[in-house]
Amino acid sequence: MDYTKLPDNVLRLILKEMINRQEEGDCDFDYEPFDVDCYDELTNICGYFGVELKNYTDRSYFIQLWNDNPDFETKPIVRPSLAKYEVIHEESERVYRTNYYSNIIESYYPVDSDMLYSLNNNDEFYYYEGSNFDTDVHDSEITDDSIQSIRKIEK
Repeated sequence: MDYTKLPDNVLRLILKEMINRQEEGDCDFDYEPFDVDCYDELTNICGYFGVELKNYTDRSYFIQLWNDNPDFETKPIVRPSLAKYEVIHEESERVYRTNYYSNIIESYYPVDSDMLYSLNNNDEFYYYEGSNFDTDVHDSEITDDSIQSIRKIEK
């Protein structure tokens, strides 16, 4: 069912039930509308009216409906409009990996591992200046993340 086309009287019933659930202490649509408790309550309320909430976009319609209609019992229903947002998120990550490098070495002396380690110690050979042809990630852990910006994309 397309919830954006529900009649106003049904939207009023949904909003009334959201008030009842909030007053019962089941969730707080004002301060934590995307909390799991509100998710469950909103899913149950909408399900009763034949509306299946599939994702956060569906839930956001009813949360914004709630925000836009504090006087829904006496004033016309204001319907939310769908908008797009660009979100820039930064992530710091510690990665444990193995890198594989290919190098072409010119030498009159037969190249062996002892020679390469000596050249590296003498700053004459840097394996990482070669071509990185493969990487195996063994483990990783996110150490920090933060939202850098949120920008509404105008139509």
